[in-house]
Amino acid sequence: MEGTQPIELRRIPDPYRNWNRVLLDELFPVGRFGTQVYLSIHGGLLDDLGTRQGLGDRSGFVRAVLELSPPGRFFAELSFLWEIWDDTRRGPPPFVAGLALAVLAAGDMETDESATQANYYVRLNTLLGTPGRDRPDRFESTVDLWRSLRTWLSKTRRGELMVRGLEGARPYVEAVSSQSLVRSCDLPALVNAVTTFSGAVATTIEPEDAAPALARWLATSGSRSRLARILGPRPERPALLQAAEALCDQLQYWSPPSTAGSRTPPPIAERTEKAARAVLAVRPNRYPNLMWRRAEWLLRVPAASDAEEPELLVQVGDRVLVALLDMREPATYDVVIAASEAAAILRGQLRVLDDAGVEITPHAANVLWLADGAVRGRQGAWVIVNALEAGTPYAAAATNAQALADIQHRAVDRGIALLPADSWPGGGLFGASAISFNSGAELPGGVSIGEASQVLRLTGGLLLRRRVYLRGALPQLLVPDEAMVEVTPADAPAVQTTAHSFPSFNLSEGAYRIESCGHSVELIVTEPLWHECRASAAVEVDPDIARCTPTARVRGALLEVREERHASHVRPGLTYRLYTNSMLKGDSGRENGLQEIITRAPQRNIVIIRSSSPAPPLPRAPCVNPAENSDIPDVTNTDRLLEFISARGEGSVELLRGYCGGIAAGSWHGVLTTLEDLGHVEVCWSSRRWFAAAAATIPRESDPSVSVFVGLRAHNTMNELRALNVRAHLVHPAASEARAATPGAILAPTVDVIRAAPELERRGVRVFEHSTASAIATHALAITDSSWWAGQEFTPSSRVRRTLERWNPERLQWSAHPEASPIDGPALYRWREHGIRMHYFASRSLSCSVRDFAAVKWNLAPRDASYLAYESRAQRLLVPVALGLPRVLRRACSTALGLPPQQRGRVHVYEGIPLHLAQLVAVRLNQTKAEGLW
Repeated sequence: MEGTQPIELRRIPDPYRNWNRVLLDELFPVGRFGTQVYLSIHGGLLDDLGTRQGLGDRSGFVRAVLELSPPGRFFAELSFLWEIWDDTRRGPPPFVAGLALAVLAAGDMETDESATQANYYVRLNTLLGTPGRDRPDRFESTVDLWRSLRTWLSKTRRGELMVRGLEGARPYVEAVSSQSLVRSCDLPALVNAVTTFSGAVATTIEPEDAAPALARWLATSGSRSRLARILGPRPERPALLQAAEALCDQLQYWSPPSTAGSRTPPPIAERTEKAARAVLAVRPNRYPNLMWRRAEWLLRVPAASDAEEPELLVQVGDRVLVALLDMREPATYDVVIAASEAAAILRGQLRVLDDAGVEITPHAANVLWLADGAVRGRQGAWVIVNALEAGTPYAAAATNAQALADIQHRAVDRGIALLPADSWPGGGLFGASAISFNSGAELPGGVSIGEASQVLRLTGGLLLRRRVYLRGALPQLLVPDEAMVEVTPADAPAVQTTAHSFPSFNLSEGAYRIESCGHSVELIVTEPLWHECRASAAVEVDPDIARCTPTARVRGALLEVREERHASHVRPGLTYRLYTNSMLKGDSGRENGLQEIITRAPQRNIVIIRSSSPAPPLPRAPCVNPAENSDIPDVTNTDRLLEFISARGEGSVELLRGYCGGIAAGSWHGVLTTLEDLGHVEVCWSSRRWFAAAAATIPRESDPSVSVFVGLRAHNTMNELRALNVRAHLVHPAASEARAATPGAILAPTVDVIRAAPELERRGVRVFEHSTASAIATHALAITDSSWWAGQEFTPSSRVRRTLERWNPERLQWSAHPEASPIDGPALYRWREHGIRMHYFASRSLSCSVRDFAAVKWNLAPRDASYLAYESRAQRLLVPVALGLPRVLRRACSTALGLPPQQRGRVHVYEGIPLHLAQLVAVRLNQTKAEGLW
């Protein structure tokens, strides 16, 4: 029988075979079917395994593995073993220990500055005992070894090996690097993450405690880190625990750079010497004929002369951004940031960190403010604003790029302005630089610095009209945070506060004079009443929603079935201005050949319908001392936002962007999406406008005895309802983290609503006796009909390939698409263009943009898989977060209860969903095998 033994059993040395067996049993035990696994090797793991198994430590592992072959032929011998094993597939793969040695070299990398192949090969050759920078002989064969190991582990139910980069430009190094979860150069950033998100001492923390901290870090500020690219932003528990174990093992042999005798070189200190401060730059409007295009603020990080990595992770506050390499001299990594972020950086309120956690925040001796006109207008036309210390007036002057070039030669006083970047040959970029000038000084081009303005500048808040703000949503003052602010009511003594505290200052309705730093401004605070709020008559429904429901019109939480005989549906009870080319009965006046009629009756065959929106009301109550408690209702910022939307009626998305960003940092559009799903507002993303939905009461789908109030809302809505003997109460989501981004639901017994229906109708509230959730789902088209989610046909340009990602329907995740691979299909792709996420669908017969990417995800889902689950007893519909629901179905499921879904792990839980509604949703999503529905 000796002659029939597989050759690897006769030739492999015993020390190598023992390590191969131990690593397989430790890292890939049987029973991990469907679980992400990694061949994560580090010194701490080898020391622990060697001690328990009597095999020695890390150095013993290296010696045992190298016994496999003569010097210089290690990977040639490893490839030979793979070829013999691959013919029979008898026994476990004999090359695991050899691959582990390659991963160990990747973990020893002390820098990730460029991650070049030579950087890795130096460390690998050191372990092999053959110094040099060249690739070892037959190292390219490891690609086949990784593929075979992945297949064998999957078939033997030992897990799904997550190997990345096998199809990329550097498959040999990328595959090995993807297995090294924690490298020595990653320790400083991970130690900071564990300390920040767990509150524990990093060097004494256990893996079970480090895993939740890593999960929170990966989902927030670490979402763009190397570990997030390997594990994903929301990794599985086993993979996360494996990374935590690797981190804790390595921490036993690591100490901070300031500690003497550290066995690990101080990566942060080394990186700090090389790190250069980032700078702020402005790219003007490059399209002079497009006045609506704004200039872009750029954060520029100097790049090394030999930089090869196309991307650099930069953390701006809580956001992690991807800066792209621009090789024009001087080479930099550039990323677009918001104007508000640039202002916060210049005020010293926002820190900027590089991928190693080193602070690279741009220096600014003074504060730079840009008026709105400075970021609009034609290329080269700017406004210089000099804002010095508190009490110093700021001056403004319009000039051009040519005149700005010589300002510094005539300067006397300190200041800040936008100057052309002389070292930038590409043109068009302007850097923020320190200059000096005198007020009234004559500048080149006949431009002079204007006199100081005495108007105190405001930003943010909820602006109803010019200098009229909603109570409880005051603006910020563009002065230093510590500056004192004097607030003077019309008929009360003045009180003082700080600029930092002013936005949350409790002011009642009335007019106020605000003074700070020698400047002043007058503003009005008002609190609109419920009966003063009016929904916009000319609601512009998003075309994506209209295409999905061709047989009906969805507005907010309401649904109106289309009738062919009507040109449009006009809601009764409102006043309209009607324009037609034929005389209608009523008061009229001729204007430009058209007849204008004021009417309250619905008309047919109308040419144009324009709403007469009332202006937001001015305050009614007299002023009181703002130091007194003015009894602002205990509501969330989103409740306040809904009251503002109700008072304004309609407006642009940009009007709400800053306020929504303060509610949910990094996901401002999610706040508007939540309001849209609940039927409070209609958002048309194509025109970037929002419209307040009409007030209505709709019974809950699962419990018709309770009705939900949707649409227009004011601070006195609850009092108005109780005055009508409607027992209304306000309910907020149970999860505290969802409370801030979700308005409270006003619930009332349906019997009370029906009894008060005549009075509610007179107040403009539509009373429904049946829920509209099922009707919305009934009129929605299925995802198999591409006519509603397929957009304009086009072919992506080659420049999007470096950020191109492809949707994996089996793993429910996005993965980087190799630049050399074709864009084929059927598949869903995405990339970022000018800061906007673009989605693209490609198949043999169709190549187009995507109107609703959630619908495409469901359309690409495997037909034999079921991703929906229904709990009949609790009436809950479970939807994977990675998939989500199309917009119309999301609205139907949200309005069924009146509250948005809660996220629990990897699923969204929609509560209050009866069986018939869940079945309608499943049919629209082609999920006929969904669990618990049939």
